[in-house]
Amino acid sequence: MNHIFMTDVSDALNDPDAFIAYASPKLSGYRNEKIKRLKVTGDKVRCAACGLLLNMAYTDYKGTDAIPEEHIRAHGRPVTGDNEFYYSLSHSDRICALIWSEKNCGIDIQAHVPLTADIAGRFFNPDEKKYIEETGDNSVLFDIWCAKEALIKYDGKGLSYGLDKFSALPLLTDGKVIFNGKTLFGRAIRPEIPGYSLGYAGDNQDFSINNLVIKFN
Repeated sequence: MNHIFMTDVSDALNDPDAFIAYASPKLSGYRNEKIKRLKVTGDKVRCAACGLLLNMAYTDYKGTDAIPEEHIRAHGRPVTGDNEFYYSLSHSDRICALIWSEKNCGIDIQAHVPLTADIAGRFFNPDEKKYIEETGDNSVLFDIWCAKEALIKYDGKGLSYGLDKFSALPLLTDGKVIFNGKTLFGRAIRPEIPGYSLGYAGDNQDFSINNLVIKFN
């Protein structure tokens, strides 16, 4: 099973100092150092919220409260100290998202923001461009983008892979895709929160989605 956690950090963004003070003792040394290095307050809040989601996921996995040790491998791919727990994190504007599993997985979330007209031409392959044109819905562009990012995060090779070199369209239409010679399962969806697209992919076929509230005051 792939487990997806999402949280809205609007309240935390309105009171960032209180939120970060609440989160800090619950986060790994790696994440606290990362928060200190960030310059933008909103980025600090989103980083802390992702860390709290990770703690919740790791607690589910271990069956006991524990702060996971976080390490970053090549291309920014995260791993916990025990190397048994697979997860991927993403955030955009006021939403943070995490996917975790006992098998490899990837996730991406994106707010629907204004885009330049040539983004599809530069990053999408012909099948994806045709699909966007046929639907007549520019927000589908975000669905495809998130699906592609989720696959790249799964693969762990980073953006050097080339977004226009493969199609993530089968995740939107069939719920599975052949990627780098392997069958993966996932979706690109619009979550309950309006104005966002969410893409996820993994080795397991089953997914659950949970919207969580982080109370800090």
